Amino acid sequence: MRRFMEFMERYFVPIAAKIGGQRHLVAIRDGFVSIMPLILAGSFAVLLNNTLFVWVPSLNFLTGIGGNVWWGTFAIMTLLVVFSTGYHLAKGYNVDGLAAGLISVGSFITVTPQAFGDAGWGFIHWGYLNATGLFTGLIVALIATEIFVKLIKKNVIIKMPDSVPPAVGKAFAAVIPGVITLFSFGLLAFVITKINANSLYDLIYNAIQKPLQGFSQGVGSAIVLAMLINLFWFFGLHGANIMDPIMNSLYLPALEANASAVQQGLAAPNAITRVFFDTYVHLGGSGATLALIPYHL
Repeated sequence: MRRFMEFMERYFVPIAAKIGGQRHLVAIRDGFVSIMPLILAGSFAVLLNNTLFVWVPSLNFLTGIGGNVWWGTFAIMTLLVVFSTGYHLAKGYNVDGLAAGLISVGSFITVTPQAFGDAGWGFIHWGYLNATGLFTGLIVALIATEIFVKLIKKNVIIKMPDSVPPAVGKAFAAVIPGVITLFSFGLLAFVITKINANSLYDLIYNAIQKPLQGFSQGVGSAIVLAMLINLFWFFGLHGANIMDPIMNSLYLPALEANASAVQQGLAAPNAITRVFFDTYVHLGGSGATLALIPYHL
């Protein structure tokens, strides 16, 4: 046992510590944490719409309020995560986070398929903006921010005189990096369309997200992820923080799919979501530590 502990402390702990402090994973983790108030608001809206507002007939008219809140939270979850992830990653590089977040959102919209109505107006279906687009959104946010940051660091910017207000100076500094970043994703979307691959969303969803989400609904995968979190804690590392980017990427889409189904009066399709872990695994903390509190009469 002592040899095993020495082996783990020598080889496993340093690698885990590097993963926990990896800049991109930290940005994803902080990006999800930043939108937590919106996720909770959307969850309460779905809950009220399917409990109190249904049980009390006189309150049925309030379901429209819950629907509006859902539309402003779950329906655009990916858009929110794209901005917050780009923002936090840029801040990790000590670069203008607001500009990076906005450019990340613009880049994501650039590669998102458009639909056209009878009048010829283009629009984006909300199905690309909810949690099903998370993997695409995260990849775009990370790449767009990396391009933006590298150009800023190389001073490919419009530098204004010191007399110009800081906000104006930052805006002009972001012009050239922002244009290059957006045109890069515009070119990518154009190439994908020309080779008849539909969109970047379709490529990533079919190749990465769909298989991983199918894997995540297995009992074995849930057990492995829960064990990994506690294994990190065993060696003094914050297991929940280290695994949070992976957990959110896999299980928030499942939670949103359940919320969307319930909103439409259908049965929830996914058994394992972030709420599942919070209820049955993290009750009182990682490892269901609430049970360790002594019971006093």
